[in-house]
Amino acid sequence: MLLGRRHHYSPALMALLGISLGALLNAALQFVLAKGTGDSFALLGWLAGSTYRATPAQALWLSFGVLLFGALALLFQRALTLIGIGDGVAASRGLNVPRLRLVLLVLVALLCALVTSLLGPVAFLGLLAPHIAVMLGARRVMPQLLLAAALGAVLMLLADWLGRTLIFPLQIPVGIVASVLCGGYFVFLLIRGRLG
Repeated sequence: MLLGRRHHYSPALMALLGISLGALLNAALQFVLAKGTGDSFALLGWLAGSTYRATPAQALWLSFGVLLFGALALLFQRALTLIGIGDGVAASRGLNVPRLRLVLLVLVALLCALVTSLLGPVAFLGLLAPHIAVMLGARRVMPQLLLAAALGAVLMLLADWLGRTLIFPLQIPVGIVASVLCGGYFVFLLIRGRLG
């Protein structure tokens, strides 16, 4: 966040910082895995994105946290609409764009940290659900947020169900199934030339 502040939290810079930070943390993670301690197996399960170890109490807390952060996101619908039009328009309407970007980034980071701490990294769902929401006609911020949240939940349940039933009695972690489904969908869109 401190590095992004210098450049007013521009989306391109934040993406580059995220990739760089991810690479550094991945190197540290590979080092821990290479040591081969007893925690390595649990860490591998978490890295694959798994719902297997989640208890009902954890699921309840996760649901509460997601609903809380989702409600907070809905409070920013006017600001999100103005930023979507352009930073100049948002600033002319009295919004402090750099501060607003920081608040929104912190909100998203907290939501991602909450989900990832319990389930592990579940790739592509956060990209695919909003994309499908827009393709289904959700153009305004409120419908986009609500439809993307519902689609994300449905996609997560579908990936979990497929992971538990495809090669029963063995199970495929939900993160792997979600990556295959969502990554395959984006490759399909790229081939058809509809992603841009």
